[in-house]
Amino acid sequence: MRKIKTSLIVTLTFFAALLVLNFGGIRADAAGKTAKLETKVVYSFVQQSHTNLMPFQANDAKVIKIKNTNPKVARVSIESDGKHVSCYTPQVGTANITYTLKENGKKYTLKQKVVVTDKYPFEKLEVNGKSLMKNLKNVHQMRVLHKKKKFTVSWKLKKGWKAKRVYNECSNKEVKTNSTKVNLKGKTFSAVSFIFEDKNGHTYQNYILPFWSK
Repeated sequence: MRKIKTSLIVTLTFFAALLVLNFGGIRADAAGKTAKLETKVVYSFVQQSHTNLMPFQANDAKVIKIKNTNPKVARVSIESDGKHVSCYTPQVGTANITYTLKENGKKYTLKQKVVVTDKYPFEKLEVNGKSLMKNLKNVHQMRVLHKKKKFTVSWKLKKGWKAKRVYNECSNKEVKTNSTKVNLKGKTFSAVSFIFEDKNGHTYQNYILPFWSK
């Protein structure tokens, strides 16, 4: 009976050791790869004067290298902190991005696809009653309309689109209606930013409507 008990204890100890080793290894692997993607596919609009940050979290890792299959569509670059990657989308198309990250002396990769379109969600976009529909790709051209300090921005979206978030950076407030006011008094720059969702549930990166004081 004593031999059976001893054998049982040895067996249980062995399996316990295996569990500790296995789960300890899982935790170590997870701890060594803290970077994660917020989404595998990034949807964006053609914007020839604005960059967005790619939606991923480096956390304890650093981005040390980027491979880009189509830099004409998505021009990506590592920010100075090694934690963020900016993306400029001047052309319609698709690009596959591979990040090489380094964490605790080890390297690993993450992959994202960037899909860029010029099918904008606006049926109407106006500043002080003037249409901006011809300038949606290159918002710097809108600067010619900005001769005042006060602006009223109004918009209407096409069927199938919705605004997930509209933010007035001048007033630091989220906008819940289809119009907002921008007052540049005492400021040199401000913007209204839009995050849209299409009928397929795809969320698009910030569309920025900028304002400069002259």
